[in-house]
Amino acid sequence: MISFHEQTATERFVAEALGGDFPFASEFARSLEIFFTDTADETLMALLLVRMLAAAGYAEDARRVSVRYTGQSAVADVFRQPQLPRRALLGLARGVVRPTRIEAMGEWPVWTLDFSRIAADVAACLEFVLMPAVRSMLDEVAPLWDASGGRGGLGLCGAVRRGVERVELDSFCRVWAARTARARNWASAPEIIWLDSTG
Repeated sequence: MISFHEQTATERFVAEALGGDFPFASEFARSLEIFFTDTADETLMALLLVRMLAAAGYAEDARRVSVRYTGQSAVADVFRQPQLPRRALLGLARGVVRPTRIEAMGEWPVWTLDFSRIAADVAACLEFVLMPAVRSMLDEVAPLWDASGGRGGLGLCGAVRRGVERVELDSFCRVWAARTARARNWASAPEIIWLDSTG
């Protein structure tokens, strides 16, 4: 009796992302299924797939998947870094930090801090609790701009809806970007970009 294997959503995603003739596509799919369900966000799956491809030595394939799903080849460059902090990876996996496609930025990376993904009780905290938490997260994800020498953007969204004062957060992030650019010897500081009308 012949049985046919019905592809899972993850297998279909990998086949579409890499093409049907890519070697070890099924192995990459099985690895993704350890972390994601069939209803997982495609961008998050693409990020982990890019990470896996880069680690396995498939640099060009990593860049191709990166461009297709994030609009930025720089994402693949980031994931070739051997020591990306664990908290940065967790932030990416949870969608707290995510790549964002902005045409005006071209190939330069834009990484967005999404306050809608931060627990409501944290986002509603007083300044002396929230701002150190934001600073800690930004410090952890700073290596995401190393490959571009600080060029690109830091996107912010969902902050005002979580009770964060826009002017205060904008000023805070600009100071962080300038300080971090000096500390990491970047050519420039990431541009602060508000990605929704209400923050």
